[in-house]
Amino acid sequence: MANFEKYKARAVGHLLKHNNREADDGSEHSNKDIDPSRTALNYHLRYGTAEDVRTRLDEIFSYSIKECSVVLAEFCVTLPADVGKDDARVFFQAAFEFMLDDLGDKNVINAVVHMDEASPHMHLDFVPCVVSDDLSEATAGERVRAWKETHEPPYERLCCKEKINRRYLASFHDRLSDYVQERLGYRAGVLNGATAKGRRTVLELKNETLEAQIREKEDVLAGLQADLARLGSAIRRLGLTQGDMGLVPLMDRIAALENANGVLRDILTRNGYSYTRSDMERMKAVPHVPSRSAGINAVAGSLADAGIDGHAAVVIELYDRNKRRLPQERLISGDGELERTTLAVMRSPEKAAIRKAGDRLYLYYKADSGGQAVSSLMELAGLMRAEEDLKGRRIYIEHGAYDEYGFARNVLQSFDNPVSYYTGTSGASGGGRMNEMEKGTDK
Repeated sequence: MANFEKYKARAVGHLLKHNNREADDGSEHSNKDIDPSRTALNYHLRYGTAEDVRTRLDEIFSYSIKECSVVLAEFCVTLPADVGKDDARVFFQAAFEFMLDDLGDKNVINAVVHMDEASPHMHLDFVPCVVSDDLSEATAGERVRAWKETHEPPYERLCCKEKINRRYLASFHDRLSDYVQERLGYRAGVLNGATAKGRRTVLELKNETLEAQIREKEDVLAGLQADLARLGSAIRRLGLTQGDMGLVPLMDRIAALENANGVLRDILTRNGYSYTRSDMERMKAVPHVPSRSAGINAVAGSLADAGIDGHAAVVIELYDRNKRRLPQERLISGDGELERTTLAVMRSPEKAAIRKAGDRLYLYYKADSGGQAVSSLMELAGLMRAEEDLKGRRIYIEHGAYDEYGFARNVLQSFDNPVSYYTGTSGASGGGRMNEMEKGTDK
Protein backbone atom coordinates (compact mmCIF):
# COMPACT_ATOMS: atom_id res chain seq x y z
CA MET A 1 0.00 0.00 0.00
CA ALA A 2 2.80 2.50 0.84
CA ASN A 3 5.85 2.97 -1.36
CA PHE A 4 8.92 4.96 -0.23
CA GLU A 5 11.21 7.08 -2.42
CA LYS A 6 14.09 9.51 -1.82
CA TYR A 7 14.78 12.71 -3.77
CA LYS A 8 17.88 14.82 -4.15
CA ALA A 9 17.92 18.61 -4.02
CA ARG A 10 17.89 19.07 -7.79
CA ALA A 11 14.67 17.03 -8.17
CA VAL A 12 12.55 18.73 -5.50
CA GLY A 13 11.03 21.50 -7.62
CA HIS A 14 9.91 19.21 -10.43
CA LEU A 15 8.58 16.58 -8.00
CA LEU A 16 6.30 18.98 -6.14
CA LYS A 17 5.06 20.63 -9.33
CA HIS A 18 4.29 17.20 -10.79
CA ASN A 19 2.48 15.99 -7.65
CA ASN A 20 0.51 19.24 -7.46
CA ARG A 21 -0.33 18.99 -11.17
CA GLU A 22 1.14 22.39 -11.95
CA ALA A 23 1.17 23.19 -15.66
CA ASP A 24 4.72 24.61 -15.66
CA ASP A 25 6.54 21.49 -14.49
CA GLY A 26 8.58 21.65 -17.69
CA SER A 27 7.95 18.13 -18.99
CA GLU A 28 5.31 15.62 -19.99
CA HIS A 29 3.98 13.54 -17.13
CA SER A 30 5.62 10.11 -17.12
CA ASN A 31 2.42 8.55 -15.76
CA LYS A 32 0.37 8.21 -18.92
CA ASP A 33 -2.66 6.98 -16.98
CA ILE A 34 -3.39 10.50 -15.70
CA ASP A 35 -6.88 11.54 -16.80
CA PRO A 36 -6.89 15.38 -17.03
CA SER A 37 -10.70 15.43 -16.94
CA ARG A 38 -10.56 14.06 -13.35
CA THR A 39 -7.67 16.16 -12.05
CA ALA A 40 -10.19 18.55 -10.47
CA LEU A 41 -11.10 15.71 -8.07
CA ASN A 42 -7.58 15.74 -6.56
CA TYR A 43 -7.32 17.42 -3.15
CA HIS A 44 -4.61 18.56 -0.73
CA LEU A 45 -4.29 17.71 2.93
CA ARG A 46 -1.30 20.06 2.97
CA TYR A 47 0.03 22.23 0.16
CA GLY A 48 3.76 22.90 -0.08
CA THR A 49 6.35 24.17 -2.56
CA ALA A 50 10.11 23.98 -3.11
CA GLU A 51 10.41 27.24 -1.17
CA ASP A 52 8.82 25.53 1.87
CA VAL A 53 11.46 22.81 1.61
CA ARG A 54 14.25 25.40 1.57
CA THR A 55 12.72 27.18 4.58
CA ARG A 56 12.62 23.93 6.56
CA LEU A 57 16.19 23.02 5.58
CA ASP A 58 17.37 26.39 6.93
CA GLU A 59 15.89 25.46 10.32
CA ILE A 60 17.75 22.16 10.75
CA PHE A 61 21.41 21.21 10.71
CA SER A 62 22.98 19.33 7.80
CA TYR A 63 26.57 18.21 7.47
CA SER A 64 26.36 18.81 3.72
CA ILE A 65 23.65 20.00 1.35
CA LYS A 66 24.61 19.54 -2.28
CA GLU A 67 22.61 18.86 -5.40
CA CYS A 68 23.24 15.16 -4.91
CA SER A 69 22.11 15.17 -1.25
CA VAL A 70 18.77 13.61 -0.24
CA VAL A 71 16.71 16.49 1.13
CA LEU A 72 13.16 15.20 0.55
CA ALA A 73 11.48 11.80 0.86
CA GLU A 74 8.05 10.57 -0.13
CA PHE A 75 5.53 7.96 0.91
CA CYS A 76 2.99 7.08 -1.79
CA VAL A 77 0.00 5.54 -0.01
CA THR A 78 -2.55 3.68 -2.17
CA LEU A 79 -6.17 3.17 -1.08
CA PRO A 80 -6.58 -0.55 -0.18
CA ALA A 81 -9.13 -2.47 -2.22
CA ASP A 82 -11.16 -3.34 0.89
CA VAL A 83 -11.73 0.30 1.86
CA GLY A 84 -15.03 1.56 0.45
CA LYS A 85 -15.16 4.70 -1.68
CA ASP A 86 -17.23 6.43 1.01
CA ASP A 87 -14.38 5.84 3.49
CA ALA A 88 -11.57 7.00 1.17
CA ARG A 89 -11.27 10.49 2.69
CA VAL A 90 -11.30 9.08 6.21
CA PHE A 91 -8.55 6.66 5.24
CA PHE A 92 -6.28 9.28 3.68
CA GLN A 93 -6.88 11.76 6.52
CA ALA A 94 -5.95 9.07 9.05
CA ALA A 95 -2.80 8.12 7.10
CA PHE A 96 -1.86 11.81 6.89
CA GLU A 97 -2.29 12.35 10.65
CA PHE A 98 -0.31 9.18 11.41
CA MET A 99 2.63 10.45 9.38
CA LEU A 100 2.44 13.92 10.93
CA ASP A 101 3.01 12.20 14.30
CA ASP A 102 5.60 9.79 12.94
CA LEU A 103 7.66 12.18 10.83
CA GLY A 104 7.10 15.45 12.68
CA ASP A 105 4.47 18.01 11.75
CA LYS A 106 7.05 20.63 10.69
CA ASN A 107 8.78 18.16 8.38
CA VAL A 108 5.71 17.29 6.28
CA ILE A 109 5.79 19.69 3.33
CA ASN A 110 3.12 18.47 0.92
CA ALA A 111 0.31 15.89 0.96
CA VAL A 112 -1.96 15.50 -2.06
CA VAL A 113 -4.51 12.80 -2.93
CA HIS A 114 -4.63 11.87 -6.64
CA MET A 115 -8.03 10.79 -7.88
CA ASP A 116 -7.12 11.17 -11.56
CA GLU A 117 -5.26 7.86 -11.96
CA ALA A 118 -6.26 4.19 -11.96
CA SER A 119 -6.18 3.86 -8.15
CA PRO A 120 -6.67 6.67 -5.58
CA HIS A 121 -3.39 7.36 -3.73
CA MET A 122 -1.69 10.02 -1.62
CA HIS A 123 1.79 11.49 -2.19
CA LEU A 124 3.20 12.73 1.12
CA ASP A 125 6.52 14.59 0.83
CA PHE A 126 8.64 15.32 3.90
CA VAL A 127 12.09 16.47 4.99
CA PRO A 128 13.78 13.45 6.68
CA CYS A 129 14.80 14.89 10.03
CA VAL A 130 16.25 13.16 13.11
CA VAL A 131 16.61 14.62 16.59
CA SER A 132 19.69 14.05 18.80
CA ASP A 133 21.10 15.48 21.99
CA ASP A 134 24.46 16.25 20.40
CA LEU A 135 26.12 16.78 17.02
CA SER A 136 29.33 15.01 16.10
CA GLU A 137 32.26 17.26 15.26
CA ALA A 138 34.14 14.53 13.39
CA THR A 139 33.19 16.23 10.12
CA ALA A 140 32.40 19.90 9.55
CA GLY A 141 33.56 20.67 13.09
CA GLU A 142 33.58 24.42 12.57
CA ARG A 143 30.02 24.43 11.21
CA VAL A 144 28.87 22.21 14.08
CA ARG A 145 30.34 24.56 16.69
CA ALA A 146 28.79 27.60 14.99
CA TRP A 147 25.40 25.87 14.97
CA LYS A 148 25.63 24.99 18.66
CA GLU A 149 26.27 28.64 19.51
CA THR A 150 22.87 29.65 18.11
CA HIS A 151 20.83 26.52 18.90
CA GLU A 152 20.11 24.47 21.99
CA PRO A 153 19.75 20.69 22.25
CA PRO A 154 18.00 18.57 21.23
CA TYR A 155 19.26 19.29 17.72
CA GLU A 156 17.30 18.66 14.52
CA ARG A 157 19.44 17.17 11.78
CA LEU A 158 18.92 16.15 8.13
CA CYS A 159 19.61 12.44 7.63
CA CYS A 160 17.32 10.21 5.57
CA LYS A 161 19.18 6.94 6.09
CA GLU A 162 18.84 7.27 9.87
CA LYS A 163 15.20 8.42 9.82
CA ILE A 164 13.86 5.84 7.35
CA ASN A 165 15.92 2.72 7.96
CA ARG A 166 15.06 -0.98 7.65
CA ARG A 167 13.78 -1.18 11.22
CA TYR A 168 11.44 1.76 10.60
CA LEU A 169 10.08 0.26 7.36
CA ALA A 170 9.65 -3.17 8.95
CA SER A 171 7.14 -1.79 11.47
CA PHE A 172 5.63 0.99 9.35
CA HIS A 173 2.68 -0.85 7.77
CA ASP A 174 1.56 -2.57 10.98
CA ARG A 175 1.62 0.69 12.91
CA LEU A 176 -0.16 2.55 10.12
CA SER A 177 -2.78 -0.21 9.88
CA ASP A 178 -3.46 -0.04 13.64
CA TYR A 179 -3.85 3.74 13.49
CA VAL A 180 -6.16 3.70 10.47
CA GLN A 181 -8.29 0.94 12.00
CA GLU A 182 -9.16 3.21 14.93
CA ARG A 183 -10.52 5.82 12.52
CA LEU A 184 -12.29 3.49 10.08
CA GLY A 185 -13.69 1.10 12.65
CA TYR A 186 -12.47 -1.92 10.69
CA ARG A 187 -9.16 -3.44 9.58
CA ALA A 188 -8.00 -2.34 6.14
CA GLY A 189 -5.67 -4.47 4.01
CA VAL A 190 -2.75 -2.09 4.41
CA LEU A 191 0.14 -4.51 3.92
CA ASN A 192 0.37 -5.68 0.33
CA GLY A 193 3.94 -6.96 0.25
CA ALA A 194 5.46 -3.70 -0.96
CA THR A 195 7.84 -3.54 1.99
CA ALA A 196 7.71 -7.15 3.14
CA LYS A 197 9.87 -8.10 0.13
CA GLY A 198 12.01 -5.00 0.08
CA ARG A 199 11.57 -1.56 -1.42
CA ARG A 200 9.36 -1.56 -4.49
CA THR A 201 8.62 1.18 -6.97
CA VAL A 202 5.28 2.78 -7.81
CA LEU A 203 5.62 1.23 -11.27
CA GLU A 204 5.87 -2.27 -9.80
CA LEU A 205 2.76 -1.65 -7.71
CA LYS A 206 0.89 -0.43 -10.81
CA ASN A 207 1.95 -3.61 -12.60
CA GLU A 208 0.39 -5.63 -9.78
CA THR A 209 -2.86 -3.66 -10.21
CA LEU A 210 -2.91 -4.38 -13.94
CA GLU A 211 -2.21 -8.07 -13.37
CA ALA A 212 -5.11 -8.20 -10.88
CA GLN A 213 -7.38 -6.60 -13.52
CA ILE A 214 -6.30 -9.24 -16.02
CA ARG A 215 -7.11 -12.04 -13.54
CA GLU A 216 -10.51 -10.48 -12.88
CA LYS A 217 -11.31 -10.24 -16.59
CA GLU A 218 -10.13 -13.82 -17.12
CA ASP A 219 -12.57 -14.93 -14.39
CA VAL A 220 -15.41 -13.07 -16.13
CA LEU A 221 -14.36 -14.58 -19.45
CA ALA A 222 -14.36 -18.07 -17.95
CA GLY A 223 -17.89 -17.45 -16.61
CA LEU A 224 -19.10 -16.30 -20.02
CA GLN A 225 -17.59 -19.32 -21.71
CA ALA A 226 -19.27 -21.58 -19.15
CA ASP A 227 -22.59 -19.86 -19.89
CA LEU A 228 -21.99 -20.41 -23.59
CA ALA A 229 -21.40 -24.11 -22.95
CA ARG A 230 -24.68 -24.31 -21.00
CA LEU A 231 -26.45 -22.55 -23.87
CA GLY A 232 -25.12 -25.07 -26.35
CA SER A 233 -26.26 -27.95 -24.15
CA ALA A 234 -29.75 -26.48 -23.73
CA ILE A 235 -30.04 -25.76 -27.46
CA ARG A 236 -29.19 -29.36 -28.31
CA ARG A 237 -31.59 -30.67 -25.65
CA LEU A 238 -34.48 -28.66 -27.10
CA GLY A 239 -33.65 -29.56 -30.70
CA LEU A 240 -32.96 -25.93 -31.67
CA THR A 241 -30.14 -24.37 -33.63
CA GLN A 242 -27.82 -21.61 -32.49
CA GLY A 243 -29.41 -19.34 -35.07
CA ASP A 244 -32.75 -19.70 -33.29
CA MET A 245 -31.40 -18.21 -30.08
CA GLY A 246 -29.37 -15.22 -31.30
CA LEU A 247 -26.02 -15.86 -29.57
CA VAL A 248 -24.33 -12.85 -31.20
CA PRO A 249 -24.45 -10.61 -28.07
CA LEU A 250 -22.79 -13.22 -25.87
CA MET A 251 -20.10 -13.86 -28.47
CA ASP A 252 -19.56 -10.09 -28.79
CA ARG A 253 -19.11 -9.79 -25.03
CA ILE A 254 -16.49 -12.56 -25.03
CA ALA A 255 -14.68 -10.93 -27.96
CA ALA A 256 -14.70 -7.58 -26.12
CA LEU A 257 -13.18 -9.12 -23.01
CA GLU A 258 -10.50 -10.90 -25.02
CA ASN A 259 -9.68 -7.60 -26.74
CA ALA A 260 -9.45 -5.75 -23.39
CA ASN A 261 -7.22 -8.48 -21.99
CA GLY A 262 -4.89 -8.09 -24.97
CA VAL A 263 -4.65 -4.35 -24.31
CA LEU A 264 -3.83 -4.93 -20.64
CA ARG A 265 -1.08 -7.39 -21.54
CA ASP A 266 0.40 -4.85 -23.97
CA ILE A 267 0.44 -2.28 -21.18
CA LEU A 268 2.40 -4.65 -18.93
CA THR A 269 4.83 -5.43 -21.74
CA ARG A 270 5.73 -1.77 -22.21
CA ASN A 271 6.98 -1.34 -18.64
CA GLY A 272 3.68 -1.47 -16.83
CA TYR A 273 2.16 1.94 -17.49
CA SER A 274 -1.61 2.18 -16.96
CA TYR A 275 -4.26 3.27 -19.43
CA THR A 276 -3.64 6.00 -22.00
CA ARG A 277 -6.41 7.55 -24.06
CA SER A 278 -5.43 5.41 -27.04
CA ASP A 279 -5.61 2.31 -24.82
CA MET A 280 -9.17 3.19 -23.86
CA GLU A 281 -10.09 3.56 -27.55
CA ARG A 282 -8.56 0.16 -28.30
CA MET A 283 -10.64 -1.42 -25.54
CA LYS A 284 -13.75 -0.01 -27.23
CA ALA A 285 -12.71 -1.47 -30.57
CA VAL A 286 -14.95 -4.54 -30.06
CA PRO A 287 -18.09 -3.12 -28.43
CA HIS A 288 -20.64 -5.25 -26.61
CA VAL A 289 -23.93 -5.03 -28.45
CA PRO A 290 -26.85 -6.00 -26.14
CA SER A 291 -28.93 -7.20 -29.07
CA ARG A 292 -28.91 -7.33 -32.86
CA SER A 293 -32.50 -8.45 -33.04
CA ALA A 294 -34.71 -6.80 -35.61
CA GLY A 295 -38.34 -5.96 -35.15
CA ILE A 296 -38.06 -5.40 -31.40
CA ASN A 297 -39.25 -2.04 -30.16
CA ALA A 298 -36.99 -0.84 -27.30
CA VAL A 299 -38.72 1.44 -24.78
CA ALA A 300 -37.04 3.50 -22.02
CA GLY A 301 -39.22 2.68 -19.02
CA SER A 302 -40.54 -0.18 -16.92
CA LEU A 303 -43.39 -2.62 -17.35
CA ALA A 304 -45.02 -1.25 -14.20
CA ASP A 305 -45.66 2.02 -16.05
CA ALA A 306 -46.42 0.50 -19.45
CA GLY A 307 -49.79 0.61 -21.18
CA ILE A 308 -50.04 -3.14 -21.79
CA ASP A 309 -52.56 -4.37 -24.36
CA GLY A 310 -55.39 -6.45 -22.94
CA HIS A 311 -54.61 -9.30 -25.34
CA ALA A 312 -50.86 -9.48 -24.63
CA ALA A 313 -48.13 -11.84 -23.47
CA VAL A 314 -45.99 -10.57 -20.59
CA VAL A 315 -42.59 -12.00 -19.60
CA ILE A 316 -41.97 -12.08 -15.82
CA GLU A 317 -38.75 -13.01 -14.01
CA LEU A 318 -39.20 -14.81 -10.65
CA TYR A 319 -36.71 -15.83 -8.00
CA ASP A 320 -36.13 -19.54 -7.46
CA ARG A 321 -34.84 -20.05 -3.90
CA ASN A 322 -33.23 -16.72 -2.97
CA LYS A 323 -36.06 -14.35 -2.09
CA ARG A 324 -35.70 -10.85 -3.49
CA ARG A 325 -37.82 -8.06 -4.89
CA LEU A 326 -39.09 -8.96 -8.36
CA PRO A 327 -38.44 -6.67 -11.34
CA GLN A 328 -42.16 -6.70 -12.23
CA GLU A 329 -43.41 -6.64 -8.63
CA ARG A 330 -45.41 -3.41 -8.96
CA LEU A 331 -47.20 -4.81 -11.99
CA ILE A 332 -48.05 -8.08 -10.21
CA SER A 333 -49.20 -6.59 -6.91
CA GLY A 334 -51.84 -4.47 -8.64
CA ASP A 335 -53.75 -7.48 -10.00
CA GLY A 336 -55.29 -10.05 -7.61
CA GLU A 337 -55.69 -12.79 -10.21
CA LEU A 338 -52.12 -12.28 -11.44
CA GLU A 339 -50.81 -12.41 -7.86
CA ARG A 340 -52.44 -15.80 -7.30
CA THR A 341 -51.16 -17.12 -10.63
CA THR A 342 -47.63 -15.89 -9.93
CA LEU A 343 -47.54 -17.41 -6.42
CA ALA A 344 -48.67 -20.75 -7.83
CA VAL A 345 -45.77 -20.72 -10.31
CA MET A 346 -43.30 -19.71 -7.59
CA ARG A 347 -44.34 -22.70 -5.46
CA SER A 348 -44.01 -25.13 -8.35
CA PRO A 349 -40.72 -26.89 -9.17
CA GLU A 350 -40.88 -25.63 -12.77
CA LYS A 351 -38.07 -23.30 -13.89
CA ALA A 352 -40.25 -21.92 -16.71
CA ALA A 353 -44.02 -21.79 -17.14
CA ILE A 354 -46.81 -20.24 -19.21
CA ARG A 355 -50.04 -19.27 -17.44
CA LYS A 356 -53.16 -17.33 -18.38
CA ALA A 357 -54.68 -14.66 -16.15
CA GLY A 358 -57.69 -12.88 -17.57
CA ASP A 359 -57.20 -12.41 -21.30
CA ARG A 360 -53.42 -12.12 -20.99
CA LEU A 361 -50.74 -14.77 -21.24
CA TYR A 362 -47.87 -14.64 -18.71
CA LEU A 363 -44.49 -16.18 -19.52
CA TYR A 364 -42.50 -16.98 -16.36
CA TYR A 365 -38.87 -17.94 -15.84
CA LYS A 366 -36.95 -18.37 -12.56
CA ALA A 367 -33.45 -17.01 -11.89
CA ASP A 368 -31.15 -16.71 -8.90
CA SER A 369 -28.08 -16.17 -11.12
CA GLY A 370 -27.14 -15.25 -14.65
CA GLY A 371 -26.46 -18.87 -15.52
CA GLN A 372 -29.83 -20.04 -14.19
CA ALA A 373 -31.56 -17.20 -16.07
CA VAL A 374 -30.09 -18.45 -19.35
CA SER A 375 -31.11 -22.06 -18.64
CA SER A 376 -34.66 -21.07 -17.59
CA LEU A 377 -35.11 -18.84 -20.63
CA MET A 378 -34.13 -21.73 -22.88
CA GLU A 379 -36.84 -23.87 -21.26
CA LEU A 380 -39.33 -21.01 -21.66
CA ALA A 381 -38.45 -20.76 -25.37
CA GLY A 382 -39.34 -24.43 -25.80
CA LEU A 383 -42.70 -23.90 -24.08
CA MET A 384 -43.42 -20.85 -26.23
CA ARG A 385 -42.88 -22.82 -29.45
CA ALA A 386 -45.56 -25.29 -28.39
CA GLU A 387 -48.03 -22.63 -27.17
CA GLU A 388 -50.70 -22.07 -29.84
CA ASP A 389 -52.34 -19.29 -27.82
CA LEU A 390 -49.19 -17.16 -28.15
CA LYS A 391 -49.79 -16.43 -31.83
CA GLY A 392 -50.84 -12.89 -32.62
CA ARG A 393 -50.07 -11.48 -29.18
CA ARG A 394 -47.68 -8.58 -28.60
CA ILE A 395 -45.00 -9.66 -26.12
CA TYR A 396 -44.01 -7.24 -23.36
CA ILE A 397 -40.65 -7.80 -21.69
CA GLU A 398 -38.51 -5.87 -19.23
CA HIS A 399 -34.76 -6.35 -18.72
CA GLY A 400 -34.47 -8.83 -15.85
CA ALA A 401 -32.32 -8.45 -12.72
CA TYR A 402 -30.40 -11.63 -13.60
CA ASP A 403 -30.64 -11.50 -17.39
CA GLU A 404 -27.04 -10.24 -17.55
CA TYR A 405 -26.61 -10.51 -21.32
CA GLY A 406 -30.03 -9.39 -22.53
CA PHE A 407 -30.65 -13.02 -23.50
CA ALA A 408 -34.43 -12.92 -22.98
CA ARG A 409 -34.68 -10.19 -25.57
CA ASN A 410 -32.72 -12.30 -28.05
CA VAL A 411 -34.86 -15.38 -27.44
CA LEU A 412 -37.83 -13.39 -28.72
CA GLN A 413 -36.21 -12.57 -32.06
CA SER A 414 -36.88 -16.13 -33.22
CA PHE A 415 -40.66 -15.60 -32.85
CA ASP A 416 -42.98 -13.77 -35.24
CA ASN A 417 -44.69 -11.80 -32.45
CA PRO A 418 -44.20 -8.02 -32.15
CA VAL A 419 -42.14 -7.22 -29.05
CA SER A 420 -41.95 -4.20 -26.74
CA TYR A 421 -38.72 -4.34 -24.73
CA TYR A 422 -38.51 -2.08 -21.66
CA THR A 423 -34.99 -1.11 -20.61
CA GLY A 424 -35.86 0.32 -17.16
CA THR A 425 -36.26 -1.85 -14.04
CA SER A 426 -38.17 -1.31 -10.84
CA GLY A 427 -35.11 -2.16 -8.73
CA ALA A 428 -33.81 -5.28 -7.01
CA SER A 429 -33.67 -4.11 -3.41
CA GLY A 430 -36.15 -3.89 -0.58
CA GLY A 431 -38.84 -6.22 0.67
CA GLY A 432 -41.96 -5.95 -1.41
CA ARG A 433 -45.45 -7.37 -1.24
CA MET A 434 -44.68 -10.62 -3.04
CA ASN A 435 -42.11 -11.50 -0.42
CA GLU A 436 -44.55 -10.67 2.34
CA MET A 437 -47.21 -12.88 0.73
CA GLU A 438 -44.72 -15.74 0.47
CA LYS A 439 -43.89 -15.48 4.17
CA GLY A 440 -47.54 -15.33 5.19
CA THR A 441 -48.83 -18.15 3.03
CA ASP A 442 -48.73 -21.85 3.94
CA LYS A 443 -47.11 -23.93 1.26
